[in-house]
Amino acid sequence: MRTNKLSKIWKNYLKELTIVVIGVTIAFWLEGLGARLKRHSLTEKVLENIENEMRYNLDRITSLTSFQDEILNSHDSLMTYNPDYSVQDFAARFMTISSNNSAYEISKSTNVLSEIEITMANEITRCYYIQDRLLSIEDRLMGFLNQPNGKSNQVYWLRILNGMEKELVDRYKRVIELIDQR
Repeated sequence: MRTNKLSKIWKNYLKELTIVVIGVTIAFWLEGLGARLKRHSLTEKVLENIENEMRYNLDRITSLTSFQDEILNSHDSLMTYNPDYSVQDFAARFMTISSNNSAYEISKSTNVLSEIEITMANEITRCYYIQDRLLSIEDRLMGFLNQPNGKSNQVYWLRILNGMEKELVDRYKRVIELIDQR
């Protein structure tokens, strides 16, 4: 009789322990699920912000490159008629890249790029790297604009800047397409 009673007590303890273990496991699973959903939501929001930022930058740089193309296309003919011609006159108009990168900075600080496909993360990072390089070339070009004998350098750096901006436009389009396909 005593063994039978002891057996019932152990069975009850095992049932209670099993229920507690299952309950704790479910609680941890639900907490992890909630954290994953919150992280996914953050990732989607940051990618949406990056896409909007890239669309804004794309519009600005596209209009900028078309203006630069006009300058570069007319440069040779203007030099023929006016040897004192300088692209310095157009400096204020083509030196307006000033693209945004705040969404990218947020993605770096939240480590969101580690949550997305490596190809997309690499493309996004590459876009912002090129954007930073463009700003340094822009600074260099501004330095040449202030030099009296820097005419050939002005055109040289403007061509480099223009080519990199076109590469950036292509990359922006690719990344925006990748984000849209997601």
